[in-house]
Amino acid sequence: MHTLAKLSKSEGKTIIMVTHTIQSIDLCDKVIFMGPGGKICYCGPPSEITSYFGKKSLVEVYNELSGNVDNWNGYYLQNYFMEKQKNTQTGSTSAKNQSTAIEKKGRQVSSVKQCLVLIARYFELIWNDKQRLMLLFIQPIAIALLLAVVAVEDTFITYEDTRSIMFALSCSGIWIGLFNTIQEVCKERPILKREYMGNLKLWAYIVSKYVVQGVICFLQATLLVAIFLRLMKHSAEAGLYFAKPGMEIWITMILTIFASASMGLIVSSLMKNGDRAMAVAPFVLIIQLLFSGVLFELKGYAELVSKITVSRWAME
Repeated sequence: MHTLAKLSKSEGKTIIMVTHTIQSIDLCDKVIFMGPGGKICYCGPPSEITSYFGKKSLVEVYNELSGNVDNWNGYYLQNYFMEKQKNTQTGSTSAKNQSTAIEKKGRQVSSVKQCLVLIARYFELIWNDKQRLMLLFIQPIAIALLLAVVAVEDTFITYEDTRSIMFALSCSGIWIGLFNTIQEVCKERPILKREYMGNLKLWAYIVSKYVVQGVICFLQATLLVAIFLRLMKHSAEAGLYFAKPGMEIWITMILTIFASASMGLIVSSLMKNGDRAMAVAPFVLIIQLLFSGVLFELKGYAELVSKITVSRWAME
């Protein structure tokens, strides 16, 4: 109780607690006495409790409430509460003015500032979650090592081998991006609802997700491509747009992971909880595999569907 009292005073916080002990009740600023059934019998400073009930000690107050809770509840409603309500009505004008001032002050918080606060908070949440942070960056490293193991020596010499390893890289990027965000929105839904009621701009929330995920995608793609190309004995001599083909692979992986992260945010916003979102993840991945245009020759409606898949454009 002493610790809570110090915290309340030093940090300027309001602490609400439920207790059945009376030893340190004098440390509270306000006490609410509730009888059986949750009926309020008193609300005020602890120093006035005994005089309010006409008793000498809090023990006698407890005994009194155990048998006359309805009478004291009625007394509270008719006298104490009504007096408080009357005082509130008397100062209604000033209260309204104060409320308006607070409301205007809240509205003065710009959307850009909200976005910056959300970005900083999101970065802090990820940084403090060391287990998740390690998993985010161990994934691309492990995948790069596995791809280097299965890749043949002439991977970038023959078309078929190059196509296969590029498809494996694309699928890896899709999985990494999808895993990054598929639970982001649904796990924060209760918090998002409360903050939205407090004048949070939805676009600021969405932009904060994209900014932070963009940084993460950049780092993951860099690790994945750098380690994979470093372990390969042979690489392509030149790219289509850059002198170094590694630059094209790197940019493609950044875009692939980022697009997949965006897809994960959409799925997460449609699901009610993280478990359901993870259950949908395999289905999303299967769609990316089937309509990539690599495993099967797509025609008609299948080709149209493939044009909205990340895997198709990653391979293109």
